Amino acid sequence: MAMTRRLAALMIAGAMMSASGCGVAHAREDLTIAPMGGTAPMRWASSKFGDRVEPRAAVLLPVRFAGLDKIFYAQFDLGAKSSVFYGKTLQAAAARAPGLKPDAKGKLPGPLTFTLGEIQASIPDPKVRADIGDPNIAWDDPEAIDLIGTIGVDLLEGRVLTVDFKAMRLSVGVAATPATVQWSPMTLKSRWVLLDATLEGKPTKLLLDTGSSAFSLLIDKARWSEMTTGQDAESFPVNSWGKKLMAHTAPTKARVVIGGLDTPLGDATYIEGTSVTQGLMMRATGMGGMTGNRLFFDRILILDAPGGRYAVIEPK
Repeated sequence: MAMTRRLAALMIAGAMMSASGCGVAHAREDLTIAPMGGTAPMRWASSKFGDRVEPRAAVLLPVRFAGLDKIFYAQFDLGAKSSVFYGKTLQAAAARAPGLKPDAKGKLPGPLTFTLGEIQASIPDPKVRADIGDPNIAWDDPEAIDLIGTIGVDLLEGRVLTVDFKAMRLSVGVAATPATVQWSPMTLKSRWVLLDATLEGKPTKLLLDTGSSAFSLLIDKARWSEMTTGQDAESFPVNSWGKKLMAHTAPTKARVVIGGLDTPLGDATYIEGTSVTQGLMMRATGMGGMTGNRLFFDRILILDAPGGRYAVIEPK
């Protein structure tokens, strides 16, 4: 695990950015993967929320570019509707790899090819956020975490992902699964990953956002007041793509059945500063809340987009 200030502004970014008007990517902006798929190691990054340190705040994937003897990292964020690269980091990397330099309009000449572990990937017309990133690359520190982008839900679309939070490994492609695995419905709707679950005994859909691990369940204030007493609540600032928000987390006795596994939530969170649009989106999709990686810690999550299903496995 590693603490990185570069990560702090991106922790709950994906689904909130998507809900606030970031449109679905066009095909040329989508991530393409070599047919054989492959695996990539995952690593945790910690981050600080006010006085609170979250040791498993986000999942990072290693990114390599041809001709550069340097491992960069991208946040694994299925709450982001498309993969995106960070302009400030690209500009700095271009000093050693001119092909990574965005043009005067902030565009990066495509196709951009790279690897995620052993997964060969490319994007014909990569998206770049010129205002994101860090120009100070630690070229001589092999342990440094230099974030260069976000890998979004275009990695999942049309594919099967196995996210092993026990072995910390991501696999793209059909993986061997136990014959007794219990599948549950999953929907990709407007590039939101919706998982069928049962919350407090009632069927619901939970939006999956792997860009966040700090919270078990994000819900609106009214539902939060029902599920918690509000006692022992913690309040702390969080960031979403540079926008400052305030999170309120309190213990709850509520339980969720997700992927067939009955799991205590432990806590529930609502965030001030989210828009009316996001509330309407939740009601329109029948979504009961948003969950990140916390419910899957030390478990294996299989997301089968072509089959419209998912499973959660407790490894032996």
